[in-house]
Amino acid sequence: MADQEAGIASFSSISQRSEGHAQLNTKYYLTAGLEGVEGQDYRSIRSFSKAIDAHCNAFRSGNWRAGQYLVFLSVTQKHIADIHHLRERRHKGLGWMYLKSKGVLIVKIILSGIQEMVYLEFGSRLRHKADQMGLRCGLCGIGRTSTTFEGLIGQKEGDSTFKPMRCRRPTDWLTIVFECGLSESLECLRVDSRWWLENSTKVRIVLLLSNGKCSTHRIGASLVTSLTHLPWSPQSQ
Repeated sequence: MADQEAGIASFSSISQRSEGHAQLNTKYYLTAGLEGVEGQDYRSIRSFSKAIDAHCNAFRSGNWRAGQYLVFLSVTQKHIADIHHLRERRHKGLGWMYLKSKGVLIVKIILSGIQEMVYLEFGSRLRHKADQMGLRCGLCGIGRTSTTFEGLIGQKEGDSTFKPMRCRRPTDWLTIVFECGLSESLECLRVDSRWWLENSTKVRIVLLLSNGKCSTHRIGASLVTSLTHLPWSPQSQ
């Protein structure tokens, strides 16, 4: 009940898996796509905010190697609550995956207005297509940071998410998720898609949207479904 009041969706409806399987997946989420990203201890909300500022400044000044991911260690649930409050005031471009059993927070930073424009535009097109099919009234879009979803392995937020309108509770699980990032971080986006599909019986489609650091015109799209878990990667101009 406390989790639902805090806007965290529970995984109680998901069938339980073996502890060994969960541990294996946790190792995957800690390593895949994060090569070269060093973890740093979480000390305080102030030092956390400074680390985010420094990372964003380095990237925007031309240090492309900075990427858009940071990893923090020794993070507790109370720290997560503090970060939520911080994001209400600043750092609104933050999203994350929190592996509670390991105390690890993997932060994704939306580094440019282009990325935000990409997932908002694709979301608008999705709703337009649903409207053409007479389904718009049945599809509800959820804000990027409105709800944190808790699965078998940690907690996560999507960049843009959708669920049936009949699912009226804020903590009801989603069915469609968009994850957006740099094309250089595509492997991390695939990790995101795997989290959604492995931690929910409701999510059916994850659309991965990526753009190059210097490109504003070329967008990569990969579709991952709960049936195949295999990416389909057309390119659009």
